[in-house]
Amino acid sequence: MTVEEKVKETLHNTDKTNLINEYILESLTYPSMKDREDDVMEAHRDTFSWIFQGRDAPQAKQETSALNESNDFTKWLSTDDLGSIYWISGKPGSGKSTFMGFLNEHRETGARLQHWSDGTQLVTANFFFWTSGSYDQRSQRGLLRYLLYQILQQRPELTAWAFPELWLKSQDTKTRVTSPPKWTVTDTMEGLRNVVELAVKESKVCFFIDGLDEFDGDKEEVVRLLKSMLEGKMGRVKICVSSRPWSVFEDAFQEVPQLKLHDLTASGMDRYAKDKLNADPKVCEILQKEPEAGRKFQEELVAKADGVFLWITLAVRSLVENGTVEDGVAGLEKKLQGLPADLDDFFCYLLFQTRPSTELADQSRIIQLVRAREDICDFTRDDSARSITSYQLAFALGVAKLPSHGPISQIPDGELIGMNEGVKAQLRDLCADLLLLQDRDPIKARFSRNKSRPDGKSPRVLAESRIGYLHRTVRDFLLDISMWNRILDNGDSSFDPHMQLLRSHVQQLRHPLEEPESHRRLDDWWPDIVLAMTHARNAQEGSHSAQFALLDDLNETLNWYWAKKESDPLDNWARNAFGAYEVRMKRKIPFHHPFLSLAAKFGLGGYLRCKLESRNFAYQAGIPVLSHAIELLIDRRKTVYPLSSPALIQTLLEQGENPNEIYQDLFGRSQTTWLLALQYVREGDRRGWISAKSRGENGTERWMEIMSTFIRHGADPDALVVADSMDPAATALDVSNMLVEKYGFQEFVEFNDLLIKSGATAVATESR
Repeated sequence: MTVEEKVKETLHNTDKTNLINEYILESLTYPSMKDREDDVMEAHRDTFSWIFQGRDAPQAKQETSALNESNDFTKWLSTDDLGSIYWISGKPGSGKSTFMGFLNEHRETGARLQHWSDGTQLVTANFFFWTSGSYDQRSQRGLLRYLLYQILQQRPELTAWAFPELWLKSQDTKTRVTSPPKWTVTDTMEGLRNVVELAVKESKVCFFIDGLDEFDGDKEEVVRLLKSMLEGKMGRVKICVSSRPWSVFEDAFQEVPQLKLHDLTASGMDRYAKDKLNADPKVCEILQKEPEAGRKFQEELVAKADGVFLWITLAVRSLVENGTVEDGVAGLEKKLQGLPADLDDFFCYLLFQTRPSTELADQSRIIQLVRAREDICDFTRDDSARSITSYQLAFALGVAKLPSHGPISQIPDGELIGMNEGVKAQLRDLCADLLLLQDRDPIKARFSRNKSRPDGKSPRVLAESRIGYLHRTVRDFLLDISMWNRILDNGDSSFDPHMQLLRSHVQQLRHPLEEPESHRRLDDWWPDIVLAMTHARNAQEGSHSAQFALLDDLNETLNWYWAKKESDPLDNWARNAFGAYEVRMKRKIPFHHPFLSLAAKFGLGGYLRCKLESRNFAYQAGIPVLSHAIELLIDRRKTVYPLSSPALIQTLLEQGENPNEIYQDLFGRSQTTWLLALQYVREGDRRGWISAKSRGENGTERWMEIMSTFIRHGADPDALVVADSMDPAATALDVSNMLVEKYGFQEFVEFNDLLIKSGATAVATESR
């Protein structure tokens, strides 16, 4: 029976077909899938309505005068006369994402596309690239998955034929539970091509893709991908894209209909400025007293914006906040003249102009905390925590006035309200709302356990609002190296954002948003544990004593939460962080110092030194701390843990850890840390982790230093690694000879010499 016949046979069971459709659709989702689309600023009243009013409409004449027969957007939507791609370009801050959101949602877009589809089913899908967001929000993988998700949501009957092998595998319930799809770029690329190919037989498809310049990769690659979706499908597929006017996009789209948004928004800006200025009582009074002068002032304001909508938004806010009735229009004009025309200069003006040093220091703390969280999440690959919440920031800034010790208890509503208001005020007063609180998606809030009010605006929901950038250009500005150095110079050199965020995580556990509960669900705390331990590793050396105390507090707090089994004297929350090993190998091993083992995996060398010097943690049984410290000797393997550190290994060996200590591993075999290190080196060779590209202080030089440190601290130079299913038996010298002969790197040669000088003579295999 062919694959097609097998698939067709499964489709007779409607209920199961619907179940598997939902299963595959759900597997395509990712947490941040709709965040950027939801966060895009809603267009102000009538700002972009000119796009649908026709080139001859008097109320849109200023904008549409730049449009002609060859780039008429409404004609492009309605017909095939202008080709399959339409390009919208614009300066930074000109409102491209807002415009794309407007087009994507506007009923007129749908009506004109329906005219184009001419009675066939219309399928639409969108994607908003976002360089400040999660990996999936700025990557090809995220683009492909979300487009696939949207098409299959509208055409679920295509799923079985687009992914026939996955469809057949998913018939088995156990497979659906234990082996969810991995969705590599190759899989999703092939899947999207299949889906589009199938969809166009009975449908017409239109994509809206915003922010190609925010794609985290080769820009030409994403252009090629989009164009490949059009091949052989003229009249069946359309793509509307937006980007900054970079040369790579100008070259790619020079022959397609297009519009430059910054040249077409004058009257929309005029309407925006008029509405916002007149909404403020004092400014409205000024303009009404001098109507002619007020009209000219508004013209000057729009002209100075030069098509950059973000600039006029900030300018109007600044004028409204600082305008006084007594100064009249002349006063407003003087203030307007004092506003920088360049967007980056305007950001500098808002953040730094006339601020005392104390405010600049407080501002620096906030920005450093936001940046520190982003850096940590880049390392741990935890996109869900990339943006810090109001609740987390309040603890890090010391806005919350709660005891560090004492009973663990739910934070009171009154305290939360004060924290939320305090954070909001600091962002407004110190950061000019260039950093601001972004309300949680109401759909997400609806599924939160914090539902004290039906509108999703309870203090506990607001506490989970995340701090974000007003616009992508703000983040670009703050990440500029010269600007970052200025922000650091404005701050207190003793301020350590990682220490404060470690403190914040401990406080969150001691004063949670929900009623604290003792249980054994480690996953509930694991994201906070990972962030806390990673912030601890990145903390400044000068803060060690405070850092160690906070790590002790973290351990003690989690011990309080952990519902310990009284029958098991070694039961501990940290021990269960290693539980997956035992489940996989069906062996239970003792952990006498589980928090130290976990600290070793997270690379907390200073903490381990402090603990090992202060009391006796002599090895008793189970896997030694030293073995946990070298688990990621060659490669991180997509974990949250850092690569094994030479300094950490040196610390453990100096404190008495024995590289030749014999213990039973998870397979029940006799093992030592030194033998394990040799096995990891062979695994690295077998898996292709060792190459010229892996050289350097974070690659081969790093782990060769660790291997040399073992030898200098008494590791057995004639140690023998027994044969297993992957590799034959080999001595330490065999492994070293293999590295020299196969790769020839200088660091390998030097290690080989050290090994021989240390007495290595045994060889178990012939020279390779």
